[in-house]
Amino acid sequence: MGKLEALKPLVGRWSTDITLLYPMDVKGQKFKAEDTYRWLGEENILIHEVTGEMNGKPLRSIEIYSVGSDGQFRARSFDNGGEVSIFRASMKKGEWRIVGNTQRFVSLKLTDGLIEGVWQLKSRGKWRDWMTVSLVRQA
Repeated sequence: MGKLEALKPLVGRWSTDITLLYPMDVKGQKFKAEDTYRWLGEENILIHEVTGEMNGKPLRSIEIYSVGSDGQFRARSFDNGGEVSIFRASMKKGEWRIVGNTQRFVSLKLTDGLIEGVWQLKSRGKWRDWMTVSLVRQA
């Protein structure tokens, strides 16, 4: 399985609560989603699917995680709005981190059945808290 074994704690189905923090006109709005992480093939590619609703519109995305030639986790994300994002990711000492050019995620808590963290957006050269997420593992 190699280096992707570090992502094994993510595998499964998660119920996700989202609270928007930015921009201010949507601050406090809450949404629900379902996240599923699963292996593709022989556990050398991790697939992450998101299904939910935000602002009355469907929210769908898929991320594909693999290990780059430099040994680092890489992800490509595609959503139903036509956006494609490329991320670097790491899992170290219980911290799950995803970093792209304009978005990043840092887990604040990562246990066997709970992931809590903050997504941030880059706006005018500064990182701003965009939304909090809380994922609870489903049976």
